[in-house]
Amino acid sequence: FELGPDERSCIDKNECWVSNGGCSDICVNEDGSYHCSCPPGYELADQFSCIDINECDQPTTCLPNAISVCINIPGSFLCTCPFGYMLDEEKVCININECAVGNGGCDHNCNDLPGTYDCSCRSGYEQINFHECEDIDECLTENGDCEQECYNTPGSRVCDCYYGYYPNDNLCTDIDECESNNDDCEHSCTNTEGSYYCTCESGFRLADFGLQGQYRIYSPPTRCVDINECYLQIDLCEQQCLNALGSYECSCYDGYTLNGDGQTCDDINECAEPNEVELDCSDDCFNIPGSFLCGCNHGFTLGPDERTCWDNNECLSDNGGCQHVCNNTAGSFYCNCWRGYQLDADSYSCNDINECDVDDDDCTDLCFNTPGSYQCSCPDGYQLDEDLVTCIDFDECRNHWHDCDPITMVCVNAIGNFSCNCRPGYMPSVNTPGTCERPGDDPPQDPCLSRDCDQICNNTVGVAECSCYAGFRLVDDVSCRDINECATNNGGCYHRCHNTEGDFYCSCKNGYELDYDGHACIYQRHPATESSYPRGPLYAPSFPSSLSSYPRVPSSYSPSYPSGSSSYPRSPSSYSPLYPRGPSS
Repeated sequence: FELGPDERSCIDKNECWVSNGGCSDICVNEDGSYHCSCPPGYELADQFSCIDINECDQPTTCLPNAISVCINIPGSFLCTCPFGYMLDEEKVCININECAVGNGGCDHNCNDLPGTYDCSCRSGYEQINFHECEDIDECLTENGDCEQECYNTPGSRVCDCYYGYYPNDNLCTDIDECESNNDDCEHSCTNTEGSYYCTCESGFRLADFGLQGQYRIYSPPTRCVDINECYLQIDLCEQQCLNALGSYECSCYDGYTLNGDGQTCDDINECAEPNEVELDCSDDCFNIPGSFLCGCNHGFTLGPDERTCWDNNECLSDNGGCQHVCNNTAGSFYCNCWRGYQLDADSYSCNDINECDVDDDDCTDLCFNTPGSYQCSCPDGYQLDEDLVTCIDFDECRNHWHDCDPITMVCVNAIGNFSCNCRPGYMPSVNTPGTCERPGDDPPQDPCLSRDCDQICNNTVGVAECSCYAGFRLVDDVSCRDINECATNNGGCYHRCHNTEGDFYCSCKNGYELDYDGHACIYQRHPATESSYPRGPLYAPSFPSSLSSYPRVPSSYSPSYPSGSSSYPRSPSSYSPLYPRGPSS
């Protein structure tokens, strides 16, 4: 005890508060004292310490069972069973049936035993480990006691027989197919061990093997077919062999006839058969072995019927070799030439006819030959008339084709020429030959020197007036613009009109050629590429259309013809040498 708070009374002292009273487990305070105790499953080894009680030392701890096992644990114990057993609710060890769960993992049979189990295999299998079974191939051992064929099956085997036998337990017995009518032989049947074979009558042979039976085994041929002696080439026919049932016969190709021996053939001479109308050749007949051929005379070709001869159009191939025109005739052809040409001695080539040399032209003055034609021309001071063959005088004065001083001189035309005469009041100049002057006067000024005319300036007694070349028109007193002659009546052209600067020209469609008048188109029989001048007139580009306005510049002048004026007339410095109907000099 110990003195209480009032220092008069004594109260109990709880020894358990200090170091649990020295107890290892439980300290129990008492009035005026204390003692140590232990939890269940333990006991005091001395006054303070607890030790485990080994309940398994008591024989009644686990219920009496020869297979029970007591296992002591701190403060308690466990009752267990050995492998293959389990405790029931009454703590009794009972056997575990491993086969009840997943057949114990066995492939086939599971056999439960006390505390364990084992696996076994069904008949026909062998155990390869504790759980697994593998099929036994009985056929590997003495063919499974089968006489012929052995087929392994899961856990067993099946005996079978070859085609032509039937099974009898493990043995096989031959099937007599001939007796059982299973042979299907068309003619005769002969039985053999496990099979049979068919035979045929003379002139026949067995057909090829076929597939029969469950296992697609080749069976003997049963059908009899005729022997084709012609195919086997065992006949004596010279040409054709016709097979017959059990035999054959000979025949010949078309154009042959069979001889009396029934085997050889002779050629038929169709050309010697006049009664064969359908075989008649229109020209020649040539016999060949087994047939005939028709032939044609020179210049003919055999037609599609191979009997009739057709004319061979030589002109279709390279124009028959003709340079110009090829004319086909029956069995031949001949060449001729275009107009203006004549046939050469080789009968194929064409040579130009020089119309000027053979006086076959209408030119009144000059004639120039051209390929297939000719052209007329005129000497200086003349021009071609509208007929393009006649030369007429060119009035240089009227056409301003002179260099007379318009102030002091007057132009006087002459046939084929002109002259410059002094105007009244003027006289030939002594100091400047070819000019006129007024006695004691200064030379007059030319008004055209200050007039910028586009083409021609005309001085009319001191007044300058502009004019244009033929084929042009004046538009603003000084400028000249081309006249489109084709816009009016097609320029007089029969087919096509082509305007050019200051002029125009005509051309023709394919198959036509331009006539001598330069306007009309005439049909041509020879093929030609379209051209403006296949023959007839030729025109120079920009050459004036009116020949009466633009003749040749005279090559010489009259002794009285003025010289020294470089501005009269204003005209082209030169012209193309090509004029209608030919060049002039």
